[in-house]
Amino acid sequence: MSEVRPPPLRALGDFLLGPARLAAPDPRDPQRWRNRVLNNLLYYQSNYGLGLGLALLLGGYFRPLHTLLSGSAVTLVFVAFVWGAENKAPIRRFRRSCPGASLLAVLGSAYGLVSLLGGSGVFLLTVALPISSECGGGGWESTGSGSGRA
Repeated sequence: MSEVRPPPLRALGDFLLGPARLAAPDPRDPQRWRNRVLNNLLYYQSNYGLGLGLALLLGGYFRPLHTLLSGSAVTLVFVAFVWGAENKAPIRRFRRSCPGASLLAVLGSAYGLVSLLGGSGVFLLTVALPISSECGGGGWESTGSGSGRA
């Protein structure tokens, strides 16, 4: 069995600050958009993981209780959603047909729970922003040619 190694960190200019090298796909072609997002997530996964880690470290340093509360709320809502999707057919169909709306439902539910407990600002900056950027946000126009990415 071959050795498993984490992917390398990509340059900041390539990841976020550089100009887009490819035009955006046609908005009427959702399969091409999905492929672009998936390839971007795979190619820049170390950069996204580092960004999530830095956001959690900063939030944990300035507001440790709220950061822990936010992470716990997201985990609780996500586990409840997965359980519901495994045991209830309508939720399973919703998850399969609308994955983006499912993510928004989980993050929105977790935000509602956290805001009831008083930590919504920390939730937005340390949990929701990094997760939403990993699922199609920052830097995904910067996909270079000649590197095996679509």
